[in-house]
Amino acid sequence: MSDPQNHFELYFEELRDRWTASDQISHIVNQRAGCVSYANVKAYLQASRASIRKPTNSLAEHSRKLDALERTL
Repeated sequence: MSDPQNHFELYFEELRDRWTASDQISHIVNQRAGCVSYANVKAYLQASRASIRKPTNSLAEHSRKLDALERTL
């Protein structure tokens, strides 16, 4: 990606980076949860997936709002 030209682009780029990181972690946790045979570890990983999705959903909502704001500027 090119260098951000203003604060909005920089902020949006940071949001995109966080989204990608959350997506990657969620994918890894999903893979590991499927491979674990210990019930308590599997339960922990499944609970972790929900914890990972919560901020990702917030980022998605925030991104939609920023996109709408950018269109009005």
